[in-house]
Amino acid sequence: MDLVGFMGHWLKLCRLSNGPTVVSGAIAGTVITGLIVGAKADDMIASSCISSITLVMVYVFGMILNDVLDRKIDAQERPGRPIPSGNIPVAMAVVATVILVLLSLGIALSIGMQALVAVVVLISIVVLYDWLHAGWAGSALLMGLCRGMVYIVSAAFLVEYIDADIEPIRQDLVFATVGVAGILAAYVTMFTVLASREVVDAEERLACGNCDQLVGETAGGRCPECGRPLDPAGLVMPGAARRRLVLMSMGMPVLLLLGALFIGPALGQDQELSLNPWSIIMGVLTIVLLFGTCIAAAARYGSGRRPEAVMGWIAVISIYDAYLLALLTVPLGWVAALGCFALSRLAHSKIAGS
Repeated sequence: MDLVGFMGHWLKLCRLSNGPTVVSGAIAGTVITGLIVGAKADDMIASSCISSITLVMVYVFGMILNDVLDRKIDAQERPGRPIPSGNIPVAMAVVATVILVLLSLGIALSIGMQALVAVVVLISIVVLYDWLHAGWAGSALLMGLCRGMVYIVSAAFLVEYIDADIEPIRQDLVFATVGVAGILAAYVTMFTVLASREVVDAEERLACGNCDQLVGETAGGRCPECGRPLDPAGLVMPGAARRRLVLMSMGMPVLLLLGALFIGPALGQDQELSLNPWSIIMGVLTIVLLFGTCIAAAARYGSGRRPEAVMGWIAVISIYDAYLLALLTVPLGWVAALGCFALSRLAHSKIAGS
């Protein structure tokens, strides 16, 4: 195997195409915390870089561990994955997870005890999810917690980095960071439940996209009701299930918009959202992108293109971060978060993120 091919298998194993969504979360978490504690811009930039590196390592650790633990299931459902296909030995993947954990803990320890505790909690939740998700439907909640913890970890890093005295503002800091984390955790839990059915069962029934007649997932020929050719692109979810999915696809962005309720402490003493033109323009553009991406992902899911749908929902995480930064009128952070969204979508065309 050539070096390029070998590295390609590692990129696929790590699902690095989702990495930018972790970075945008670190940026948003750092900015929200920084505005509350009064941190300097240089300190926020430095801290967000350090927390981003640490969080991406924890993310990659979780992805590799997931494939290690799921290798028998993947051998049946996804034999082309790097481990079951034999392109990456299990022992090598295990060594990689150990190295990533040690590096992330080492960086956190160098920053401070609060950062270390936050990273330890995150790693623990990641391990629990990877261990339980195949046999416990409630593990979707753990995935949501993993994503929400990005804000908590980045907040802990900044507080330790600038050695901030948070006692006078502890309540505001907890309200803001836990609030925006909770909203994202709920969103991620919702699409994780859908993602758990990413692999369509052989007996699952889909419907003709023209008349909604139930047919087999791999049906050939023509629809027995309307006579339309039954190619894979023409098969969709049955009408009732499709309508439920549309409602959920509208509910997802609405849920994310509720993040605005928790960023008051980061806005200053007036506790009111800024209504300056830049904030309005950034906010409107972000909301349009948010709804458009969620609805497009739902359409893909309904037509049977479930992995593509899941990757779209994952990328929306960066739009949520951009939305928060727009409300806070932080143009540089807003551009960075949208850049993370664009980078993630571009990377999804080359590296599967689900």
